[in-house]
Amino acid sequence: MPSDSPFLTCFELGVEKSEHPIKAWNRWGNLILGVLLTGAGIAALLVAVMSASMTAGFLFLACLGFGGWCLWSAWHDWSRAVAVFDRGIAVARGEDVRQVPWEEVAAVWQSITKHYTHGVYTGTTYLYSVQLADDTIYKFDGKHKDIEGLGKAIQTNVTNTLYPKYIAALKVGSRLEFGPLALDYNKLYSGKKELNWDDVKSVKIQGGYVSVKKDKGWFRWTNVGVPQIPNFFILYALLKEFGLVE
Repeated sequence: MPSDSPFLTCFELGVEKSEHPIKAWNRWGNLILGVLLTGAGIAALLVAVMSASMTAGFLFLACLGFGGWCLWSAWHDWSRAVAVFDRGIAVARGEDVRQVPWEEVAAVWQSITKHYTHGVYTGTTYLYSVQLADDTIYKFDGKHKDIEGLGKAIQTNVTNTLYPKYIAALKVGSRLEFGPLALDYNKLYSGKKELNWDDVKSVKIQGGYVSVKKDKGWFRWTNVGVPQIPNFFILYALLKEFGLVE
């Protein structure tokens, strides 16, 4: 851990595994672009005043608005970071550091999108939303260093922590909610629809969707995007327990 790390006092979370600050390019890029656009906006203002040009006036407003947003983004992101520890994560914004044990995480959503242009792969975007028991929500995206590693660490640890609690709730007859989907020992639910487990032909996870086919049915009973599903990997593990995932 670097001597200037904001996480030096996070002893309660155990051993630090990784740190994920905002990438330098995102911080410095926004700062430089903000300064250049603000300067261009001031120049456009001078032209507008001297020549009474409406076009220069619009240019001034556009440059000042976008430049101001870039400067705000640079300031907002400058000291943001998140670190993964044995027993949780720590989220830093300047000197304000919150320690979050895995047990305090209520739900995680993930959205992973691969992008193609004319059939050529151009990159992948990541977004992880972490909701705590007190309803605080943290969002981590591609601005963070090694966002893929951060997301995998969060998903793995939260799944390992919450899964036994979900199993225990299932055994006592509780209905487990996963956003647009839900299940209990007898049925699978999608909105107002419900389906007995014996009537489920298959469950496929493909192309970022959970697709359920009904036995003796031609069409999909439901088709839900993974980004809509909180704690998707817990749902996936439970469906495997029922022997339904292809």
